[in-house]
Amino acid sequence: MKDSKNIIKDIYGNEIPAGISFTDYWDQQHKLEALSNAESIRQKEERKSRMSTPTDAVSAKNGVRVKKE
Repeated sequence: MKDSKNIIKDIYGNEIPAGISFTDYWDQQHKLEALSNAESIRQKEERKSRMSTPTDAVSAKNGVRVKKE
């Protein structure tokens, strides 16, 4: 169990060590922001690649059969 005396919540609701310095706090925030940004870019590129693939090719790749009339 966490020792609640050594943990506080910041304005964003993140749990942080009570004695953390200003510089360390913002270094952590910048790392988190960079990680989040990298993930957003990865997801955007994935969506772009899906949009550029024809629907029939995606259906065939996933094993979905499309009934043609």
